[in-house]
Amino acid sequence: ISTCSPHFPVLWDRIVGYMRFEDKVDDTTADELSFVPGGGGVDWALLSQPLSQPMAERPLSTTVPRLFGRQSCAERYLRRDLMLLPDDSWPKNAEVQWRLCALARGLCLKLPRPFRAPHIPGITVLIPHYGEPIIMSKKELWKDRSAQGAGRRRSTGGAISAVQPE
Repeated sequence: ISTCSPHFPVLWDRIVGYMRFEDKVDDTTADELSFVPGGGGVDWALLSQPLSQPMAERPLSTTVPRLFGRQSCAERYLRRDLMLLPDDSWPKNAEVQWRLCALARGLCLKLPRPFRAPHIPGITVLIPHYGEPIIMSKKELWKDRSAQGAGRRRSTGGAISAVQPE
């Protein structure tokens, strides 16, 4: 952990705070998983604020959670994956275990390149309101799209229907 970013403990404590807010972990487990223990209860106002300054700039004393202690791959596999040996640092809640494993797997993934300005995909959704006229017939809505791709233009035929409640 000494080689990790100074921003990681703050981010990790926020993740633990969210799990505490959702009642996935209790206060004791949240203290064991946090870099700055003793947070107690967590409210939404605290979680919705921006992340605070990195741990290197904070005057608070920090302790590295036992979850990040040194273990060999075989020992970690026996303790956390197979659960053959007891592991007090690993949370007991199965959903929290799954979330931590998914986070660890996700951190190893390669990030995709972001889209450039002219190539950003857009989403357009048109939803008619109750009683609003629709100038298309059901036949035209359900026709095969291959006819549209052939370059033919179809007229609406003047069919007007209204959206009715289901």
